[in-house]
Amino acid sequence: MSKPEFFVTPGYGEKKLALHHYTQAVKIDNRVEIAGQGGWNDDDEYPEAIADEIARAFENVERTLALTGATWDHVIHVNSYHLPMDGEALEGDGREVPALHARPGADLDVHRSPGPG
Repeated sequence: MSKPEFFVTPGYGEKKLALHHYTQAVKIDNRVEIAGQGGWNDDDEYPEAIADEIARAFENVERTLALTGATWDHVIHVNSYHLPMDGEALEGDGREVPALHARPGADLDVHRSPGPG
């Protein structure tokens, strides 16, 4: 078995590591797992609109994937948690994911669930 490689996303990932002691991604052989990505920027600030926050979270996923040498073409599963679970949140999520569903041969499973509370 290969030794795990850990990845820290520049900017926010460095802060998360210092404050919470975790890395943004781990890679073993050709499998990559990434930690939950929020809609924060490098200063840990969030947009006011939920749709913008969701879009930024997906951008953060892409940034973290890139560190490991992966892209959305390699993604086979996404869990997406939203509060509130309303039309704006679902619309924001839907703007990011359909391009992946439209990719020929895509095997993507998106789970949308409300967060705790």
